[in-house]
Amino acid sequence: MKMSEKLLLLRENKGMTQQELSEAFGISRNALCGYELAKRRPNVIVLKKYTDYFKVSADWLLGRDTSEDVIPCDLVSLQEKKRLKKIAKLKQELAELEVQ
Repeated sequence: MKMSEKLLLLRENKGMTQQELSEAFGISRNALCGYELAKRRPNVIVLKKYTDYFKVSADWLLGRDTSEDVIPCDLVSLQEKKRLKKIAKLKQELAELEVQ
């Protein structure tokens, strides 16, 4: 998983908007959007804000540590929810094709 995807999932998991998180971090919403879209990479100060706020390691965010034990449990469940949502959508599309 790319760092940008992790940053997006962490924010979504907290139920926060980009505006809310950017205000909490003291950065612009445009900068935060750039991080989540992989158009920019956060500097060390912002990276530290992510690690402290979401209680994750910088190594995990940077992709240096991919072991399951560093992925927050609630993030894993969010990923599972997204997978199940994709599966449900595919099942619906399949059902629509069978009707035709």
